[in-house]
Amino acid sequence: MTRNAIQLSAFDLLLFDLDGTLVDSAADIAAAVDDTLLARNWPAAGVERVRSWVGNGSRKLIERAVLFAANSSDAELLNAVHNDFLAHYTQHNGANTSLFPGVREFLQHCQAINKKMACITNKPELLAKALLQQLNLDSYFSIVIGGDTFPQRKPDPVALLYCCEKLTTPIERTLMIGDSETDVKSARNAGMKVLCVSYGYNHGGAVAATNPDGLIDDFRELISV
Repeated sequence: MTRNAIQLSAFDLLLFDLDGTLVDSAADIAAAVDDTLLARNWPAAGVERVRSWVGNGSRKLIERAVLFAANSSDAELLNAVHNDFLAHYTQHNGANTSLFPGVREFLQHCQAINKKMACITNKPELLAKALLQQLNLDSYFSIVIGGDTFPQRKPDPVALLYCCEKLTTPIERTLMIGDSETDVKSARNAGMKVLCVSYGYNHGGAVAATNPDGLIDDFRELISV
């Protein structure tokens, strides 16, 4: 893996992760998690801890939160807490979420040069679509797939392959763009190249260690490539 080793011209379809890649949503997710925990008289987790839990979908997020706060993995409890979290997150979704630097410029650039684009996130689909609309990003994506769109979620490749099929693009002309090991594994499982941003969440670890095909600090690095 070498930094900025990706040539944008080699790809017709770009598949974007959302949280930690395009948007910094950790504050809103953490607020919803903490509201959920505090409502049960459990300790709050705080934004930095929650940031390390993001990336595998809301169910896994709550599994980690309940294990932290109540030292439990009881399925019935997890279901109840997960439902509570979704209700809280609907109230917080987008309130303190911002785009990472260079994101809007890059999406505008890709739209101007007729790149096909889709968003594939493990966030629930309705919440992902609502957030994209609130941030005025929805017009860039032909398809938005959430963690509950299919029975499987990333790192399963089903969503990536679905986008290739629906947008009639060969796998070798498709690039996955994300911030975590989950995105790297998704791309590998789909047989496609993957580019990662260095600033994302990645469960608290360095994404470079997951050996993506390229690594950038800012999307604007790709505009001249």
